[in-house]
Amino acid sequence: MSKAIDDPVIISVPADYIQEGKIRAAIASSSNDYCSIAMKSFPIPNLGDCTLETLMHLSDDMAKMDGTLRSLLEKIAKTYHDMSLDGSNAKLTINGQSLSQLLEDFHWDETRFPVKSALNEHKNTIQQDMKHGENEMKKMIQKYQDVHSNVIALKRKRGTNILTTPLSLLLKEEEVMKNTGMTLKQVFVETEYLQTVVLILSSSQEKEFLAKYKNLGCDEEDEVVKVVPESCRRLLVDGDGYTLYSVVVLKKYLKKIQEACRENRYTLRVYEGGENSAKKEEDEVVLAENEAKEKKVKSDLLQWCRPNYAELASEWVHLKCLRVYTESLLRYGLHTTLYTFILFPKVKVVAKLQKGLETLFAGLGGSVDAYGAMKDDNLVISAVAGSESTSYTYACVSVERLSA
Repeated sequence: MSKAIDDPVIISVPADYIQEGKIRAAIASSSNDYCSIAMKSFPIPNLGDCTLETLMHLSDDMAKMDGTLRSLLEKIAKTYHDMSLDGSNAKLTINGQSLSQLLEDFHWDETRFPVKSALNEHKNTIQQDMKHGENEMKKMIQKYQDVHSNVIALKRKRGTNILTTPLSLLLKEEEVMKNTGMTLKQVFVETEYLQTVVLILSSSQEKEFLAKYKNLGCDEEDEVVKVVPESCRRLLVDGDGYTLYSVVVLKKYLKKIQEACRENRYTLRVYEGGENSAKKEEDEVVLAENEAKEKKVKSDLLQWCRPNYAELASEWVHLKCLRVYTESLLRYGLHTTLYTFILFPKVKVVAKLQKGLETLFAGLGGSVDAYGAMKDDNLVISAVAGSESTSYTYACVSVERLSA
């Protein structure tokens, strides 16, 4: 009856075969309570007849479309969910209704699917909308992935490792001001004789460094100080346990200080302003522009998902109607007046429900002569056409639940 045993199922039988009251009594009485929601009539209008060959082609085509359209709806729902993890967006609905609510109160959309139109026209309408939705979804996701990749690449280029990232990208004016009380321009002194350098060390080396940095590059008998006293500034600490300090050194002794840093396992880096600062600003602007574009593309995609999910889900339910209608004509013959209803099975009693329905509609299984000229070939025709209800004596189509 259904891919998940408790999925709703639309069932169609000849209207003159059994009274509606008997169906209701069989599935919902004091001794038989098989459904979580009371049985609902599922009004499908008379959509006309067509040739047997056309019906078989329609049945086969629509069975394939069903799975494709459901996959598209699931993809839209997953995309919407994954991009709404901050909880800022409400759950997807079908014009304000859940799938279950839509099925409980279903009305054929005469505006979208005029009763006078042929079955094949209805199928083509849904197929065209489905393909358009697939193409639009593909384009929008690709657009988002492209701009998202750009943002990731720019952030990677900017880097996050204090040992390798350009200092012009690491050192933020606000953070340096907060930690030192000085601007970058004030921290990084450069004259004919003096230059500010950056030393990177692990947090475990800090105490030792602060005690000896003034003597970096000095021999025991050396009376010339290579590092300006009290010039040490703690600029920042990164998440990997490294600390970044600045010190002012005498330019002529820079090479000697570099050797001393290597011996003490400090990393010495030279900060260069000018073009690097301009490049930093340019990179930050480009990143900000791409982040804004990513946000806009994401917003557009989420906005696209809401109405298109609703429209395609509604068409998916109409496709289910077309399938059960076509299956009914194949089973019961042309010109048959149908009674269609929907059931919402309870998980634990599905087997009993199926048995009850088989008993109730047992006469439809092989005695279909009264309902059309196809006679005993009906079940074979249904099987050839790819019907999912060939195991039953009645026409039925499952409505799988959608994640939203």
